[in-house]
Amino acid sequence: MRRSTGWLGFVFSAFLLSSVVGDLEDVVFIVVSQNHPLHSAIAEHKKNFWRERLVPLTKNEPVILLTHEAWAPSGAWTIAPLFPVLSKQFAAAKWFFFASEETEVDFHKLKKVLERYDFREPLFLGHALWDTQPTILHHYVPAGRGEALVYPHFPSGWLLSSPLLHRAASVLQHKFNPNFNIDPQYELASFLKYMSSLDAVSFFPEAPPRSNDGVLLTHVPELCMADEEGGAKRGCATSCPQRTSGHAPVDLTAVWFAVKTCEKYHHARLPVLAQTWGQDAAGSIGYYSDVEDPAYFTSNIGVPNTEQGHCRKTMAIIHKFYRDYPHRQWLVIVDDDTLLRLLCDVNEIGGFSPCCLVTILCFYPPTCSVRQLVSVLGGYSASIPTLMGEVYGYKAHLGDDGSAYVTGGGGMVLNRAAATSIVDRDYQCPYDSYPDDMFLGLVAKQLGIHLVHSTAFHQCQPRDYPISTLMIKVAISFHRHQPQDPFTIYKSFLMRASSPVEDIKPITSSPPDDTKPITPSPTDGTKPITSSPTGGINPITSSPPENSKLQQ
Repeated sequence: MRRSTGWLGFVFSAFLLSSVVGDLEDVVFIVVSQNHPLHSAIAEHKKNFWRERLVPLTKNEPVILLTHEAWAPSGAWTIAPLFPVLSKQFAAAKWFFFASEETEVDFHKLKKVLERYDFREPLFLGHALWDTQPTILHHYVPAGRGEALVYPHFPSGWLLSSPLLHRAASVLQHKFNPNFNIDPQYELASFLKYMSSLDAVSFFPEAPPRSNDGVLLTHVPELCMADEEGGAKRGCATSCPQRTSGHAPVDLTAVWFAVKTCEKYHHARLPVLAQTWGQDAAGSIGYYSDVEDPAYFTSNIGVPNTEQGHCRKTMAIIHKFYRDYPHRQWLVIVDDDTLLRLLCDVNEIGGFSPCCLVTILCFYPPTCSVRQLVSVLGGYSASIPTLMGEVYGYKAHLGDDGSAYVTGGGGMVLNRAAATSIVDRDYQCPYDSYPDDMFLGLVAKQLGIHLVHSTAFHQCQPRDYPISTLMIKVAISFHRHQPQDPFTIYKSFLMRASSPVEDIKPITSSPPDDTKPITPSPTDGTKPITSSPTGGINPITSSPPENSKLQQ
């Protein structure tokens, strides 16, 4: 009798577990894709590839959604607008899995991961990142031990349980209203943490309230940042490997680099540019200032300097490119304190020739870096109007009432088709100092120019990004010469065959402690690296901070 009771108890427990776990058919898969022909084709390929692997594991047709398709609201890349739509259309789903174009998934292992968690609880699962110091990207919110907010690495994949997504959808309208959309990973985590106590007035960029009775990210080690080979060895359910380009880079002579400068910065900034990436762009670069200065090869663009915005200067540069360089297919507009990676070694781009920014214009811009800028260009049609860089938003989560734009400091890349559309309509800036990048974003929206976001471009210095994310990709750009030394940044991250150098100190990243105690996380098995003093997780000891949950 006792044995029978035990057997019945086991059966009941197994039944209860199965009712909690469910199958992968209880998961809605969402790929955050981009509305550009090249990227939509990549996303469609991923959708078909995933479907082939999911069908044998599910009883019903798997649900795989792409956010560039008609079902998704405008501004879907900010994530929050997706919640009400998903909540309404998939009320019976148990999990919502979000991925990027580059996310790779082992569905057998993902299913095992989900077996550890109860979908009936409000859960937010992902690979944890956090800031080790206050950063402008996150409005200088306190960081470091005891204060950092953990947020997910989107390309590693992340999940929301059904109760949490429905709850977020119900309060979204009144609780989420940031002015700017800068880092959707961080902004999502902040909203979910403070949504129970936050009103729209006190949300970003003001300091968060003391109450934090929302939901914190649970770090899941199997949601990895590694490449496929290394990830398989560590039991990763997801990874975000870099892809080599399927296209040869465009020739550097097809690209024109336009540097915005002014007289007061000639001496301080232009020599830095000339000693770094400027020498690689020789013959394909122009310096546009408010004065002609033979010592620095600047030309007077005919627009008085302004302290900020530079809208009319940028529009004058676009007109000059259209008029004076008819055989150039790409225009790259940068600030005089922008650092670029133009060239890579042949072995970095699978045997292709050297131009790297030129390589971005190739096949997998989010991941194939500057193999990337010149190489990335090789995969984009010059006839499809395109504006590329690091995309920010101004109330973009409001859809048609907001806008997105390529932030200027990291570099704005336009093709000739986009420049032609802008010149033909002869758009005029509201005033000289209007923000040029935001104005171009509004113009692109009106003209139907495709905005392409690439994580290889950076509006800020390396210190403002998690070091673990910088170490798994090749960067195209960084911005500003202070407080980090620009030559150190260039040598560490942007030179050909770039690798951390001896004069860069390693990160000592103590995990923050907060209200959620954790047990130590296993390391990912990689060897120690030396990196520049930036914020983020040291890949060697990628334990999440103590304000995230950890279940192994």
